Amino acid sequence: MHYHWYHRYSHRYRKALKDIEVELGINVYRLRRRPRLGPFKFHFEWAIWILGLVYGCTAAVFIGVKPFLYLVAGVMGIYIFLLALSFFSPEEPLEQGVSMEGRDS
Repeated sequence: MHYHWYHRYSHRYRKALKDIEVELGINVYRLRRRPRLGPFKFHFEWAIWILGLVYGCTAAVFIGVKPFLYLVAGVMGIYIFLLALSFFSPEEPLEQGVSMEGRDS
């Protein structure tokens, strides 16, 4: 989940940097190409999903399916609880009180 979140934002930032490069007439990020093997494109995110699936299945085998599902349900329950608490907090709490120069305002 974290990788997906940051990966999505890295594409947004890279797009903005590419737009700046067009304005300045330079090429740094615009030269980047996805790694390929012929016509096949590599996606690192797929490896993370596969590793997570293998890890989850291995954990379920070692501790038992029932305890594993209880653990997953517990994590999801805590996440839903924290999600409900987020109703009372600002949208981007870490960005509160920070100016464009990175100093407190």
